Amino acid sequence: MEAFFTYSATQGEAYDRITTCSVGSYVGIRQQMINEVMTKTWGQSQEFNQLADWKQRILLDFVEQTGLKVYTTWVATGKKEPLEAVISAATELMQGGVEQYLKLEQ
Repeated sequence: MEAFFTYSATQGEAYDRITTCSVGSYVGIRQQMINEVMTKTWGQSQEFNQLADWKQRILLDFVEQTGLKVYTTWVATGKKEPLEAVISAATELMQGGVEQYLKLEQ
């Protein structure tokens, strides 16, 4: 989460348009970018790799959509809140759910 937000916040307006769009030609480009980051990040997790494929997809969808929605909201409201505070709040909200999900699958 932190890497996504930190990277995204430094990329500029064009990146924000691609990342926050919900329809149109940018959606495919955005999904390719997200898939690449998710594969690199989660591919290194032993717990994640032990999940069935469909359970991996659920987890990735949850992380992807939640992180993207938080970032989109931050951009839409003018990036008023400090980036570090947004990262911290999003991480706290998501971390408990992800940890519990992985723990239940062991």
